[in-house]
Amino acid sequence: MIVNGWLQHPDFIRVDGHPLKLYAEPNSGEGGLSCHSVVGEEADFLDGVPNRFLDDSRNADGSFTDYAAASCMFILRKRMPHIQMYPTWASTWTSGSRGANTTTWAFEAEGGGIGNTSEPLTEHQVQGFLAVATAWEQVKGRTLQVGQGLTVRAHWQLAKDFGSAATACESGRYRHAWDRLIAGERYGEMTPEELARLERVERLLAGRGTVPVTVTLNNLVAVQLVRPGAKAGQTIELTGDDTLAYLDYMGNNLWLGLAGTQNKVRALEQATPTTAPRVIKITGATIQGDVQ
Repeated sequence: MIVNGWLQHPDFIRVDGHPLKLYAEPNSGEGGLSCHSVVGEEADFLDGVPNRFLDDSRNADGSFTDYAAASCMFILRKRMPHIQMYPTWASTWTSGSRGANTTTWAFEAEGGGIGNTSEPLTEHQVQGFLAVATAWEQVKGRTLQVGQGLTVRAHWQLAKDFGSAATACESGRYRHAWDRLIAGERYGEMTPEELARLERVERLLAGRGTVPVTVTLNNLVAVQLVRPGAKAGQTIELTGDDTLAYLDYMGNNLWLGLAGTQNKVRALEQATPTTAPRVIKITGATIQGDVQ
């Protein structure tokens, strides 16, 4: 998912950050992910980048002012596309210490404004977090672990680990995202609920029992894809996923097939008289006609 330092994901866009707001030391990423809160948000039609990240205000000596001396790798927007401002090898000014900034990929999450600082991430933000987490694990070949001293940490935990100024950030906003990461959810993988729903659909379509299929020249190839070695003339009993695979190989469609069957039944009903001719003999004479 990471190509030349940039996340390849449909929900992320690139917005280049200020080129000078970086440490010269590359970001190893070995420390995992650092989680922060913007403490506010922009309207959806704006770029979603906090003003201070692009601010170029300087002191008399040419250094950035305290307000302007900030940058971040990822911004999780509440509803709009998420943002990546720097490649993953860049060490941004986010987490309050050189040690944290040169070893972690940093998030800022839109929302959590004054008076609602513990606002949970939206589902869109959780999915963005999981996408970056999955990408980190792909790059590092390791599993992320949540907690102080581990590889997924809040700003306040990083402050303790690296001895920087104390903070309440990220105010508990990532809790649900962390819970889902701990439970094993990753980008591109089905949740347990989604898997259970799919299994239920398979049972409804394929049944819990067996489906006998007589092998003919017309379906031989499709049957052999499911049951190699099957021969014409045999009756093969298919179950579960094999049934679904066979129907798919045959180009069958349950709903089209059902509709076709219903149409044939209607046609037969229309072609069949509601009353049938009957012959009744009365004192030797023959009367033929519709009799109720």
